[in-house]
Amino acid sequence: MLRESIGLPRAPRRRASPWTKPRLRLLRRRWAQGARVREIAAELGHGITSNAVIAKIHRLGIARLSPYGGTPGRRHAANTRAADRSCAGIAPHIGSARGRRRPGS
Repeated sequence: MLRESIGLPRAPRRRASPWTKPRLRLLRRRWAQGARVREIAAELGHGITSNAVIAKIHRLGIARLSPYGGTPGRRHAANTRAADRSCAGIAPHIGSARGRRRPGS
């Protein structure tokens, strides 16, 4: 009101946020289910990019809630059996010089 009386232009209005409550619920639910960011962005539509989804996940503090951790390597690790994962680093000496006969002995 004062701005207009002294001839200053109005401040531009802020655009409404694309992150409505239903969209946030969808984001949280799909992320907890392990959906990929690209899939969530496609479901949200209306100009929501994968980068916007990633940023919102981090701002909400829910990045660790995905059962897969978000990266393809972790996705594979989550789908393997626990017994397979626990044996991965047990026998690194196989194929090494241990247990082999030395030349000339």
